[in-house]
Amino acid sequence: MDSNAIKAIHEARTRAAEELRSLYVEAADRELSAEERQREESLATAIADHDERIANGLKALDAEKRSAEAFEAFPVEERAAVEQAVEDSDADVLRSLLNGERSAADFEYRDQVVGTNSAGGFTVPTSFYNTLVEYMSEYSTVLAGNATVLRTAGGETLQIPVATAFPSSGPEGEGDAIAESDATFAQKSVNAWKYAHMSQVSSELLQDSAVNIVSFLARRGGAALGHAVGTQFIEGDGTTEPEGLLTG
Repeated sequence: MDSNAIKAIHEARTRAAEELRSLYVEAADRELSAEERQREESLATAIADHDERIANGLKALDAEKRSAEAFEAFPVEERAAVEQAVEDSDADVLRSLLNGERSAADFEYRDQVVGTNSAGGFTVPTSFYNTLVEYMSEYSTVLAGNATVLRTAGGETLQIPVATAFPSSGPEGEGDAIAESDATFAQKSVNAWKYAHMSQVSSELLQDSAVNIVSFLARRGGAALGHAVGTQFIEGDGTTEPEGLLTG
């Protein structure tokens, strides 16, 4: 994340804080309504999320700065040797594949898992997941718009009560019988859906690359997830994929 991205997140945080402040001003002499309470919770969550992303971004910038300063501390001839050594590294081959300069390449790969430290877990920083979610949210219009996110311990279906009709009213003459008008309710199922992709990277590439491969994969992986869920959050059919706003 660069300084421009951090600035954009800070501006979004400022807007959310101002909106929350306005909400409190409007309700200064009364209790918040149910809708306002929901908006209050959504804004508070958004502000906390922005704060976390800003903190992670500042840490990443600081790490990049310290890495650059450490590299600059090497004698010129040693820096040149390092740069020459990585010219034909796996990182360069990976970049050429992504840029379309190559159509294929051979990599050594090993199936490693993050969940087992001895099998590779120690090589993946804890910020990977946060970065993945951060970029997924940025690339999904619905998530970026401060949608309410319900987190559960498992992938169980949630049953949400919804109103299908509201009471109606109209003018009545003196002494006329008042017609009954009631609200009606139904239940909506909110299902869990799994989105995933896999990138296999050799441990040698993680250890020897001159670029931050883990950060790159987190950013691009988050973007891929964001594009996938973002489209279906808008127009998903609700059968084999989430029910989108336009469908529901």
